[in-house]
Amino acid sequence: MLLKLLRPGNFSTRPIEGGVSELYKTTINNSDQWLLARGNSKDLPILLMLHGGPGFTDMWLSETCNGELEKHFIVVNWDQRGAGKSFDKKTDPKQLTIEQFVEDGKEVIDHLLEKFNQQKLYLLGQSWGSVLGWKLARAVPNKLHHYIGVGQVSNMLESENRSYTYALEAARKDGNKKAIKELESLEMPAPNDGIDPFKALMKQRNWLAYYGGMMKGAKKLSAISKLLMGAKEYSFSDMLRFNKGMKVSTSHMWHQLLGVRFFEEDLKSEIPITFILGENDHTVDAALSKELFEQINAPSKNMVMLHAAHMPNISSVSAYSDAIKHVLN
Repeated sequence: MLLKLLRPGNFSTRPIEGGVSELYKTTINNSDQWLLARGNSKDLPILLMLHGGPGFTDMWLSETCNGELEKHFIVVNWDQRGAGKSFDKKTDPKQLTIEQFVEDGKEVIDHLLEKFNQQKLYLLGQSWGSVLGWKLARAVPNKLHHYIGVGQVSNMLESENRSYTYALEAARKDGNKKAIKELESLEMPAPNDGIDPFKALMKQRNWLAYYGGMMKGAKKLSAISKLLMGAKEYSFSDMLRFNKGMKVSTSHMWHQLLGVRFFEEDLKSEIPITFILGENDHTVDAALSKELFEQINAPSKNMVMLHAAHMPNISSVSAYSDAIKHVLN
């Protein structure tokens, strides 16, 4: 039994009678990667979700967050290269580049369109996934109905500066000496080469969560781990891969992400866009996301501001689902 729990990918997904319910591994650009596809009918449109992080997968949130969406879409969660079920300790860290993920995303889109015999799909990117999502929306607009950015990244360096400042100012206002000391000791948002970006980031994010900038109603990141432990699609081994994948992916990609400045690019979109933002999101600064939205030129666009922080898919499931379903109108 222990060996079974440790074996990758041994867990199956919950069945959907007459619909789509598949958890499977496929090869994407010479890398084995896992997909979860679920929907109440095989005739529904595809919604491909790009998780955050880098390395913070959301396949394990399927049962908690996607039930309503599965009535309207074939919802596809993809554990990206180096993340979750797709983590492989043999992966060359040099392959963990934004450019490689864009190429992987293109191939995943082609795979899904062929598999479900469709011409286009809906694309959703959250947090880091919104970097990948926006780039894919620009690269293959002919294969997409609509792009949805959740916690949309705009200028990563400025956003992280604001995030750090928010946490530190909240700690000072609270008189929290422990938080102040720990935050002031960090070289954020760009630690020197001798400091592991993941360790520094997690210290900042812990205090950010404590002061409400990550998830409404959760003051500790450990609250999320309870959902991970109960995930039907993840084995114990997959949980270990999840933790390892976050560390490796963030450590190798953090400085790349700090170079993301979408304001400096052509902001014309060939497809409709929707931004879903949390009004209290201080992980990816919501004010900056709103500025980006206002500058984008698209055939149509819509912005939904939720009473949430960075993870409305967990804390505000109903409102989050309603905002996504709106793209079908």
